[in-house]
Amino acid sequence: RLQSYAEESCQYPILTLCDIVDALAYEDLTTFFGDVPYRTKDDDPFSGLPRLSTSDIINNLIARLSQSLSYADDRKGGEISGTTGLDYFANPTSDLASLILAELYMSKGNYQSAVPLLAGIINSGRYSIKGSPTRSALNSSEILFSLTNSEAVETIFRTFTDVLLLKAECDYMIGNSSSANDLIDQIIIAKGI
Repeated sequence: RLQSYAEESCQYPILTLCDIVDALAYEDLTTFFGDVPYRTKDDDPFSGLPRLSTSDIINNLIARLSQSLSYADDRKGGEISGTTGLDYFANPTSDLASLILAELYMSKGNYQSAVPLLAGIINSGRYSIKGSPTRSALNSSEILFSLTNSEAVETIFRTFTDVLLLKAECDYMIGNSSSANDLIDQIIIAKGI
């Protein structure tokens, strides 16, 4: 319903948010269960939920998120909480959209397409590695995306370390082992591992 409303009122950031939330949910569902029921906006709401192949679902999510990436806000990610939380959440960052899109490409084994998305986040200069988990994400240079509930409990979903590890995996898979090793070394040094 949120997606239908957003399309009717041309609220493109809301569409980007819908695409990110769908991608996060279906990435987990397809990882754990494989082919799952999946409804698109063109499906008849009164028919049964069609079960689609994991590949078809991921392809659909990639197409949607690729299209909506241009509507994402180009700023640092971080914590979503407090009175401005809804506005902040309803305008997802391009970094978060790029990261989720890169994860979708990687799930299909398309590491080459994920590399520029991850490199864009790394080269943005908006993030850095921290030695230990950091709270107060709005001021943290490590956290791309986290949520804080009404009891002030923060759940961190994506960090800059995640971005570096994913980029290292991509580099390794496409035969760029020296870049992968450099990224891993950065993490080892910063984390004191």
